[in-house]
Amino acid sequence: MACPHCAGLATVQSSKSITRIYREATLQCRNPSCSFSWIAGIEAPRDRVLPHFTVQHGLATPPPSADAARHPAAIPTKRWPRSLPA
Repeated sequence: MACPHCAGLATVQSSKSITRIYREATLQCRNPSCSFSWIAGIEAPRDRVLPHFTVQHGLATPPPSADAARHPAAIPTKRWPRSLPA
């Protein structure tokens, strides 16, 4: 990211998650004569491409492996979370 004061390159010093879709990052200009430091917000306001897995109860179903694409019989049929035996 460019420094808003001198347009030099900046480095992320740290970041903190505020919500699942919003983070705040502390940046500092790499130009020694500037050294401006600021907080920038990083947000994911919408999806571009849906993931290759579904989320259920906080557990993700992993995407099929490359071998499963070549061998459809190898695709797992059970979904996460698996139920425990009674």
